[in-house]
Amino acid sequence: MAEDVMIKSYSHGILLVLDPERPIEEVLTTICKKFAQGREFFGNADLVLSIEGRELSDEETAAVIQSIELNSDVHISLLSLKDKMWDAKMVGQKERFFFEKADENARIIPRSLGENEKVTSETGLLVLGDVPEDATVEANGNIIVTGVIRGHAHAGITTGTSAFILAGGIEDADVTIFKTNEAFRIKKKKRLLSNENEMILVQLVDGQLSCKSYEQGIL
Repeated sequence: MAEDVMIKSYSHGILLVLDPERPIEEVLTTICKKFAQGREFFGNADLVLSIEGRELSDEETAAVIQSIELNSDVHISLLSLKDKMWDAKMVGQKERFFFEKADENARIIPRSLGENEKVTSETGLLVLGDVPEDATVEANGNIIVTGVIRGHAHAGITTGTSAFILAGGIEDADVTIFKTNEAFRIKKKKRLLSNENEMILVQLVDGQLSCKSYEQGIL
């Protein structure tokens, strides 16, 4: 059986050759495993990432970068796609502050959840889409949602008060960190792979949930 991910290296970068037929969640899982197993081999270099073999959406491209950086010490600064170079600062530096604190091998859901769907994770959780009304996401660690949370989100079930929730927007959502719960309605626009990205950060501050926008360059 052919590999769903092949990794090739060159002087200043990494080339991923991705199987176009495998489900994206299988591809992302393989990337997580390979970079976790090769953490020492890859080191802590700042690299250019090239992707071949399949077309990826912005969300899927961001998930590939996050899978690499969550499971290694590599930092992706540039993307080489279709003979063009993209600045990966948004997903490689801006959110790196948070992803470095996420639990290693976070569960990745490469889509929006369905109505009434419930997803749980023993570690962290990354949802590449929305959490609709009546849907639920629960994680022992941190929760990152690239879309909008309209349902229920519970982070830090076992990791406690240091957990956070990072989302593209929060609309009439029921949000809990550890044992503290509150309803929020805050919506911000976001554009992946752009300097105009803006997300919402929810943390526990002095025993209460603090909800604020998180903008590039503010760490």
